[in-house]
Amino acid sequence: MRTSRGTVVRTSTLAIAVVAVLAGCGSTGKNGVATKGTGAIVATAEDAVVAANSVHVQGQFTSGTEHVALDLRLVKDKGATGTVTIDNEVIELLRIGPDVYVKGDQQFYRSVVARFGDGASPSAPTSGARSAAPSATPSGASASPKSAASTPGDITVSAMQVNYLHIGPSDPQYQTFASLTDPRQLVKQIMQGVGSLDKDGQKDIRGTKSIVLSGSKDSRVYVAIDGSPWLLRVLPPGGGTLDFLDYDTPVTLAPPPATQVVDIAKIAK
Repeated sequence: MRTSRGTVVRTSTLAIAVVAVLAGCGSTGKNGVATKGTGAIVATAEDAVVAANSVHVQGQFTSGTEHVALDLRLVKDKGATGTVTIDNEVIELLRIGPDVYVKGDQQFYRSVVARFGDGASPSAPTSGARSAAPSATPSGASASPKSAASTPGDITVSAMQVNYLHIGPSDPQYQTFASLTDPRQLVKQIMQGVGSLDKDGQKDIRGTKSIVLSGSKDSRVYVAIDGSPWLLRVLPPGGGTLDFLDYDTPVTLAPPPATQVVDIAKIAK
């Protein structure tokens, strides 16, 4: 059967148009992530976060009735620095190696004294951002700084307010704080409740092409398909947005002065 040249041209044009439409729907990218199953994509992105020299996690989400915000810079094999905000209560968080330091407002320390001041061993908290601090409603009050107390029984709220609490690995509260500064543990906490995921097109996140994975309760996961397979953004099922930024950007971690550190194990009435 003979085919006219015009028919060949029209067929070729149609083929090019189809290819263009398909390309517009999304490419497979350059790092191969888009060709994987959703579970493998998430695992690859998680491994990329862990392998990064550093990553900045910033954003907010809802946990139950509480509003939680994270602004943390995590450094591979060294620690992390930043803040965790629960409703209106801001907690400064610093980990250097195995040592965790936290610092809050007057109400934060008042709740610490009330909880641990009787000398009893505190019970281990449940997982989740809210358990990172003793339960308290921030008052927004400010105490006048005083010199740091250094002996048990002489640590007052006003003295503690200008100090960091040092929390060692043997303390029951340690894992809750430390998990927020560990890349793999933090990602797993953020991904809790996302459930099964489906591929849902592509989207540019801060100029980087990413594959979109959709889960339950309007949750979304965005993973880069060009360059390193970074986890770029997560929309948790409870609402909110958490961005993963500044991969491999140098971060300086420095311990607070020894005169500004109070060991949580020494807090007593």
